[in-house]
Amino acid sequence: MDCKYFIYFLLYIICSLDSHGQVAGTNVAARCGTMERQQNRFNDDPALKAVFEQEQNQFNRIIKEGRNSISARSNRLNAIYTIPVVFHIVLGNPALVTDAQVKAQLDTLNKEFSGANPDTSKLPLFFRSLFGVSGINFCLAQRTPDGEVSSGIERVVTNNTSFSFVDDRVKHAGSGGAESWDAARYFNIWICVLDNNIAGYSTLPQDGIESDQGVVIDHRSLPGGSFTTYNRGKTLVHETGHYFNLYHTWGDDEGACTGSDFIDDTPNQADATTGCFSGIKTDKCTTSGNGIMYQNFMDYTDDACMILFTREQVARMETALTLYRSPLLISDGCQPVIKKNFDVQLVSIDQPGQRLCSPLFNPAISIKNRGTQTLSSFVITIS
Repeated sequence: MDCKYFIYFLLYIICSLDSHGQVAGTNVAARCGTMERQQNRFNDDPALKAVFEQEQNQFNRIIKEGRNSISARSNRLNAIYTIPVVFHIVLGNPALVTDAQVKAQLDTLNKEFSGANPDTSKLPLFFRSLFGVSGINFCLAQRTPDGEVSSGIERVVTNNTSFSFVDDRVKHAGSGGAESWDAARYFNIWICVLDNNIAGYSTLPQDGIESDQGVVIDHRSLPGGSFTTYNRGKTLVHETGHYFNLYHTWGDDEGACTGSDFIDDTPNQADATTGCFSGIKTDKCTTSGNGIMYQNFMDYTDDACMILFTREQVARMETALTLYRSPLLISDGCQPVIKKNFDVQLVSIDQPGQRLCSPLFNPAISIKNRGTQTLSSFVITIS
């Protein structure tokens, strides 16, 4: 072989290997596993599917009848509603995800929901009237369900190299994951390694086990993560949309143009959009006009192209919050724990361990000092 061509051939092989290495390590082919997970659950439990669809039909009627109009929403939810969030970091080395990354992710979530991200300036003029601003806000939990001081970040070491989106093992300590905090009072987010090229998945309201409610994202989708096109924290924004009952903008109909996201102000769309674009993009379902809304958070475009929830998407999310997840609104999870000087908590009664007939016994209890001062003595009253 001529030396010159041999060098070209070597360069081609090296570049090809590098390219394949990047694709395998830093990109995802299927961004979201929410709908496939849900369908798997329905296949296993047809009764759950029937109940869920009945509930969704009723919810969609509420939206359609105008009981959740923009004006009604403004009267009902014109304030900021702050929801406590706990991040469960479940990795072989949980320290790989820093507190700074978690806070950057939470900041992205808040900016996108409130419409405060500077990226909104990229939105074309013809979609700006549809731009939605939500009153839903998120804070790192400052207390555990038991009232202990918390940072809102829990790190759990696992022996699992990855987790599947179909079985929720990451949500249970017995399968190498982390147990949820009270799902009625906290928005639970699990951060781990997901397999099958999935960046994240979510539960939808009323879709099954209450303790499993929440969102799971791959740690590589966090701000600064290694998913090259999905590393600005928009995966969590997308999955939180599902958590508040949003569907994909293309209706998951595999290009049939008959599916629906139940939102009137998002154009009909054939399939998920991948990549990043500018200007008008049309497809076989929306062939003219302003084209599809590839800038929507409920599409699959690159993080750099995701810009908005629409006004009707915001109304739908806030309705889902008030109908299905309203306990989050009265949770004390965002309130700091105020320690008392002296505060003794009964942990357990160790003796007697069962019912006694004898009038004499030696009681034994376990306590916890929740106060700021060292205990030197305390009084126990028994009746």
